[in-house]
Amino acid sequence: MLFSTRWVLKALGKEDFGLYSVVGGLIVFILFISNTMVVSVQRFFAYAIGQGDTEEVKKWFNTALILHIGFSALLVIIGVPVGNYLLDHVMNIPSERLTTCHWVYYLSIFGAVVSLISIPSIAMFTAKQRIFELSFWNTLHITLVFLVALTLLYLQEMDLLLIYSIGMVSSKFLRDLSLVIRARIIFSECSIKRYYFFNKERIKKLISFSGWRLFGGLGTMLKNQGLALLLNVYGNSRINAAFGLANQISGQTSTIGGAVYNALSPEIISREGAGNRNGMISLSIRATKFVMLLTFFWAIPLISEMDFILGLWLEEIPEYTSIFCKLVILAYIADLISIGYIGAVYAKGDIAGYQMLLGGLHILTFPLGWIVLKLGCGYVWTVFCVLLTSTCVGIGRVFWVKRTIGIAVSRWFKEVFLKLCFVLIPTCVCIFFIRGLIEISLSRVAVISVSNILLICIFSWSFSLNINEKEFVKNKIFSIIKYIKMV
Repeated sequence: MLFSTRWVLKALGKEDFGLYSVVGGLIVFILFISNTMVVSVQRFFAYAIGQGDTEEVKKWFNTALILHIGFSALLVIIGVPVGNYLLDHVMNIPSERLTTCHWVYYLSIFGAVVSLISIPSIAMFTAKQRIFELSFWNTLHITLVFLVALTLLYLQEMDLLLIYSIGMVSSKFLRDLSLVIRARIIFSECSIKRYYFFNKERIKKLISFSGWRLFGGLGTMLKNQGLALLLNVYGNSRINAAFGLANQISGQTSTIGGAVYNALSPEIISREGAGNRNGMISLSIRATKFVMLLTFFWAIPLISEMDFILGLWLEEIPEYTSIFCKLVILAYIADLISIGYIGAVYAKGDIAGYQMLLGGLHILTFPLGWIVLKLGCGYVWTVFCVLLTSTCVGIGRVFWVKRTIGIAVSRWFKEVFLKLCFVLIPTCVCIFFIRGLIEISLSRVAVISVSNILLICIFSWSFSLNINEKEFVKNKIFSIIKYIKMV
């Protein structure tokens, strides 16, 4: 998807690409509900699976399904007029592109409705830890997006912004529909039973849990799409293009780390459901460490060689893109510093105070960005607010878990922070010297990338991983090799 962005930017131009980023950002104001519900539904599925109660999982599935059908109806009723108002009266959109932007938004609404209805089925794949199959369908989706972007280069005298939007929504629709059909076939828990639809107790628990996650999601939404809206109002679509590219790079290159956390989080919740609190805590710490180490694989060379990589990737680089990318990646890393503890909080189930505190910190990004723009401090300092609040959230999560679950801050400091420093600091020092020995070129990028992976592996094995974690890594490597041989 990152490579295809080069074609999309070339075909659409910076103006239309920026418009797509900000109009697509409007739908994220609604789609964050979808992401919130996925995690919420997955939590109840995984907890019931940990208890070994298949019928309970089936009840939660049907409750979640009817709720999401209701949410999709509300999305259309509320989302359409609100989006139209923002497009017509708030956002900085050229008048000749306004009609197209409305159609892009309507297509996005349709895609959001499909995503909402498919959430219970997708959450079942994650709760059942069917990560490989989920990855297959995600890869198919990415391939379709790639083909859509390639097609844009061969189309002329057409509204490419509209064509691109149709292609993006269609590819997502096919992916979601395929997952729903597969879930119905392979999971007995996904059978529809109308008499399980309206259980007041389950609906109340699911809405309560989702409601607080919604508040936390609001913070994340305002941190990203809210800031994009501010940059559009106080800047222009080209600034939005730079910020949109930064978010794309951060989002797409973090896929591996996110996949590892998604693979481990259901097990974290299942262990709590089975009454294994110590095992849940240990896995939360392990998840944090593994996700961070995998993130170092791509983040260090990407930040080090950002300007050159952008030059290879894009024919014309929008102003501020490089610094925006670095700040957004650093913000992503800062938030990850305690990512495993998210699973611990959700496993325990008491998330009201957690979301009020940490969701509130994310929400601060929007007013801080607005203040910075009003003071005339510039766009870079506006995006720096993302890094500031993300750092506060990453550290704040550690203290919240100490208060609610009893995991000592000193344990996180010794087992996560220090162990990661023993990897990050010597690796960065070595990369700095390599950078000074070779002139900027594709060869330097390759040498730094390979050296970075080798150094992280060596320092991780020597200083970061304990005996159990080394055994875990070896078992995973052997299982992957065995799977490849079978194929």
